[in-house]
Amino acid sequence: MRQGGHRAASGGFTIVEVMIVLAVTGIMFVAAAIMINGRQNKTEFMTGINDLQQELQQVINETASGYYPSNENFTCTGAISATDTVKFATGSNKQGTNGGCIFMGKALQFGLGSGASASSIGVLPLVGNQYQTGTTNPVLTVAQAKPRAASPGLAESGVPDTSAITQMENGLSVATSNSSCGAGLGGMCYTDIASGTTFKAGIIAFISGDSSGTIASLTGGNGGLQAGSQQLSLYGVSNSLPNQTLKVASDDIGGTSSPYSNHLHVASSASICIASATTNQSGLFTIDGGLHVKLAIKAGTTC
Repeated sequence: MRQGGHRAASGGFTIVEVMIVLAVTGIMFVAAAIMINGRQNKTEFMTGINDLQQELQQVINETASGYYPSNENFTCTGAISATDTVKFATGSNKQGTNGGCIFMGKALQFGLGSGASASSIGVLPLVGNQYQTGTTNPVLTVAQAKPRAASPGLAESGVPDTSAITQMENGLSVATSNSSCGAGLGGMCYTDIASGTTFKAGIIAFISGDSSGTIASLTGGNGGLQAGSQQLSLYGVSNSLPNQTLKVASDDIGGTSSPYSNHLHVASSASICIASATTNQSGLFTIDGGLHVKLAIKAGTTC
């Protein structure tokens, strides 16, 4: 219909115009979703990495206070010869009454396998001889105590397990490499205090005694132990790797398959790179000889 010789103007949109609006709206929606998801992933990463820092420091603090988990379902017997090691068996013994054995600290196995288990950390209490083998003299050094995990090794069966497992949140896991360690050493390493050499590792430990491996010293003439504070030192396990089972970890520390070799080495520091599964980020944990857990956030998943 014409009015005044002109066609009336249309009040709607063409199909092309509607399609353009829908396309732009869709792009904006996807961009917003990606941005929100990215921020959420970064928030989850920060939450998980900060929680892990607190958990690591808590393990150290509990070890320093002498706390270890025990449901009193095992007995412990000290070694009776130089070629022997601490023995565990089923039975009921109240905490502190296992003759011949002493609690020495805790070890952490980072990762317990592939997949979801790679986000797990095994916490293994360490026990050792109370007396020097074949004598009634108390142990004075870590080497004399021959510490081992209070957890069964590969060749053991029927041995009560006092280990515990904690979970790294939001898919965190040990990174494949760590620039703080150096090429070829993987995502985790420690520096030997004696040689200054850096070694790859999957287990670190916090053990009673000073940085020379001395637990206590004899007093002047009475043959007793000199009183002192609950001192802990940082150790690395030389033949360990991330993502191993608790049984392998127990043997790495010094279980029944290798009871006479000492794989524990006093460390001046340990470096652990923990990668995010959802963001291009990682957290670099550094534990110094004073057992302070420091955290630095890094771009990229290999610190």
